[in-house]
Amino acid sequence: MGRGPRRACRRCGPRCATALQQPGRGYEKDAGGNGVEMSMRQQPDLVVLGGGGAGAMAMLWTLAAGRRAVGVPGADPPSDPLLGPGATWCLPAGVHRHLELLDRLLLRRYGPDGVPARADGSRWRLADALRPTDPALAGGAVEVREEWTDGESRATVTATWPAVLRVPATELLAELWGYLAAVEATDRHAGRAPRVRVLSGHAVAGQSMAGRVRLTAPDGATVDLGDSELVLLDDHPAGAAARACGVTAAPLVVDHGDGRGPTLARAHLVVGALDTSVGDLCRRRVAPAFDEDHDEYRVRQVAVGRGPTGMPAWLAVQVPEYHVFDPVEAGLVPPGTPPDSPDHLDAVRLLVRRLFVTAAAELLQRPEAALDGAIRGGPDRPRLVSATAWRPVGPPSDGAGQLIAVGDTVGGGHPLHPLRPVTGPFRHGHRVRRYWRRRAAGTGAGEAALALAVEVAADTAEWINASISDFAEPPQFHFNADCFAELAYARAHREHFAALEAGRPAHPALLDGVPR
Repeated sequence: MGRGPRRACRRCGPRCATALQQPGRGYEKDAGGNGVEMSMRQQPDLVVLGGGGAGAMAMLWTLAAGRRAVGVPGADPPSDPLLGPGATWCLPAGVHRHLELLDRLLLRRYGPDGVPARADGSRWRLADALRPTDPALAGGAVEVREEWTDGESRATVTATWPAVLRVPATELLAELWGYLAAVEATDRHAGRAPRVRVLSGHAVAGQSMAGRVRLTAPDGATVDLGDSELVLLDDHPAGAAARACGVTAAPLVVDHGDGRGPTLARAHLVVGALDTSVGDLCRRRVAPAFDEDHDEYRVRQVAVGRGPTGMPAWLAVQVPEYHVFDPVEAGLVPPGTPPDSPDHLDAVRLLVRRLFVTAAAELLQRPEAALDGAIRGGPDRPRLVSATAWRPVGPPSDGAGQLIAVGDTVGGGHPLHPLRPVTGPFRHGHRVRRYWRRRAAGTGAGEAALALAVEVAADTAEWINASISDFAEPPQFHFNADCFAELAYARAHREHFAALEAGRPAHPALLDGVPR
């Protein structure tokens, strides 16, 4: 007996269905060959360029809305684009509700056979990645501020968080993108056109004059993704996808009223991991640092343990504003050694390691010798990174052409502020859910995209405004021009080697016109 036309679900609309076996529920039959591929290229509702958490969550909310999505995360495994593959995020416990809601919506829309399964056959639940009852994730957080008063250091607890989730960034991002890839594999195995495409081996080549996204396939061929209603750019501002889309960064210049005048909002950090247990408490420390003239500066430090015992521990420690990693002065290389030579770079890395150990000993209150032997190698080794507050200067993220920057691409504040890991994946990502709800209510694509861009910019502005004071220093009104020149050299010197570590173009740091 033939079937009549399928009625639309009263709750979810005509895209909803309760069983994969019923025809006409929004799935397309896999015709094999290029048919499925061309279908997705011509009709994706969302395209995500870049492998960040905001883009992954946007694709999941799009899938939950009954729409189709294509993601181009790039060839490298997803990780924290600034703090590196070893970074561990300290998230508010409440963010797990985002994943729980997604699990419910996806199961309700597609049924048990329409959501992916794990290797053991059990249903893949996104919420398992952020389960508050998991002892490997659950913990607390404390922020301590130290001040030098009357000849001694006094510590004050300035904030506490009783319930947080300690999540390695790489693991969480791999979970989100892995789920999306599993949805695609599920559809292909069932002979359906995929609801989601994850093009990991493709690179972003830019946009055509008509606004269509062009990719470069692994074999060098050009792929046109067709007409997409919404395109999100979620990449590091210096990443390949951002460059292909014409995004350029404008560092924030701020006068903190500390005597330095208008200054780049920039901090240099050393990040790395230790094979030592720090428990389940995330530590944040703001402390004074003094140069050889006993002038006071300020540093910020974070320590987060992984797993039930808090081992290994991931740390991010700020380099004091006056500090220079000078191998010649330290006696590690002879004078005249080229700054970009392997010997000079290895010596700088050794000095970075020494500062990391010293700062870790202060933060964890443990002997330097014990911590030096606990330093991990590989991607977790101590690395110098540069963090600059910035906003994009082009193209405008105003919804024009429905190309909208999200995540770190839309701007950023201090990387150690608690709002950073929340803003992209959970705030920007959730804004995409609101976009599709507006569209379902009859709002036009242009108007909905403009509202999305405004909300994303407001979320990022909140993070920037909340953390901009973290770039300030104690008052330095007694400094003269020579003092500020020395500080400028120290910053340029650190920026040079941070750029080399990140694989970015670097320029020799100059002091009196002479490279050192």
